[in-house]
Amino acid sequence: MSVTTEAPPGTAGHILPLRAAVAAELTKIWSVRSTFLVLPLTLVLSAVLAYLVGTSFAGGFTRMTPEMQRSFDPLFATFYGLTLSQLPLVVFGVLVVGGEYTSGTITASLTAVPRRGLFYTGKVLAGLLTALGVSALSVVAAFVAAQ
Repeated sequence: MSVTTEAPPGTAGHILPLRAAVAAELTKIWSVRSTFLVLPLTLVLSAVLAYLVGTSFAGGFTRMTPEMQRSFDPLFATFYGLTLSQLPLVVFGVLVVGGEYTSGTITASLTAVPRRGLFYTGKVLAGLLTALGVSALSVVAAFVAAQ
């Protein structure tokens, strides 16, 4: 005897499995120790580099010619360090995608979510949401530190 379930009225049938896949991937992301090292490293590196670059640009501002001072862009000095400080997010992306292959848990994950498109979509969305949140915080940290 089999039981079939339908999606609640007004919802698309593919939204609920995607939500479950994203929730499972977020649980995996936050239960791995390496993310607790890489994500705060992004914030700290953003603030430190912004402070150093901002201090360097502020010290050189007084030695600039008046024409250069008029064309000086303080936001460039503030966000210049973000290009380097986002490198830990690349490491985070590699850990999110490749972490299950090295530990061998990819088999269990694909058994739990046999549709690979849904599995990888959930993985990408979970990683993207986490990276987007950390990126927004690192921009704020860089802006405050450079002031």
